[in-house]
Amino acid sequence: MNTIFSFFTQEYAFLEKSFSFNFKKSLLLGVFFIIYLFLIISGETIPFPMVFLVYSCFGFIVFASFLISFYYLPKYFFPKLYKNLSLLKYILWFSTTMLLGTIISYFFHSIVHENSIDYNGFFFYVKYISVLLFPILFLAILLDYISSLKNKLYDIESINNQISSNILINNTENKSYKFISENKKENLELPPSNILFVCAADNYIEVFYVNKNNELEKKLIRSKIKTIENDVHNNFLVKTHRSYLCNLKNVSKISKIQNNYFLNFDTYNLKTPVSSQNIEHVFNELNQKTFL
Repeated sequence: MNTIFSFFTQEYAFLEKSFSFNFKKSLLLGVFFIIYLFLIISGETIPFPMVFLVYSCFGFIVFASFLISFYYLPKYFFPKLYKNLSLLKYILWFSTTMLLGTIISYFFHSIVHENSIDYNGFFFYVKYISVLLFPILFLAILLDYISSLKNKLYDIESINNQISSNILINNTENKSYKFISENKKENLELPPSNILFVCAADNYIEVFYVNKNNELEKKLIRSKIKTIENDVHNNFLVKTHRSYLCNLKNVSKISKIQNNYFLNFDTYNLKTPVSSQNIEHVFNELNQKTFL
């Protein structure tokens, strides 16, 4: 009994919090829901095109329910949902989302068929949909697991050992790199080795760099992160996030908090995020022995 309890109360370590993954996951669950309706529920009296449209709306409701529940709500309203998440809490969270999606679908179904809403019809509908809970829950956990397995392929320890052993070599030429503002007035010229990272700040970029006295400084320049990224003279700043370009040569180590990766600049107590879309590219760059 204790073993079963421990199993369900263990941390759910597979949860992926990025928008792109949750969008794809919710979309797949919605499609799975539509296929289930076509395979299991029969006896519809309305024409097939209408049936397809109605079932697609059901699938969209499921898609929207899961995307809102697992991405928007914890990200913008209830961030504590992500904390101390056990397998049991995940199942309850998932089941509640499924139930709410089912209720909304039932009301939509009643409106389409112009039927009155009654308890018998509602529980009959819930019974049909509840059969789907376990396979769709299994699918969701499987998708989370595959995503976490992919993330584990990135060997943080190995790369950190490379960094600390100075295996990574920077072949950037000694000539300076010049940040030019849009108004041509606010310019900043630095050796690439002194630049830590650049981040977007509204209509500006903020350059974090080390001065001649080895002290941290930062400067705002009116420019766009995309401009720096596409600059042909920039051969050392790597895109790590939609708002960040980093000089990987100056990275002290990589860290991971839950499912989020960060590049650490320990000397100056700074760290920058690495988005899920850029993880693979960043790790490939760090795995190379030479930065061009």
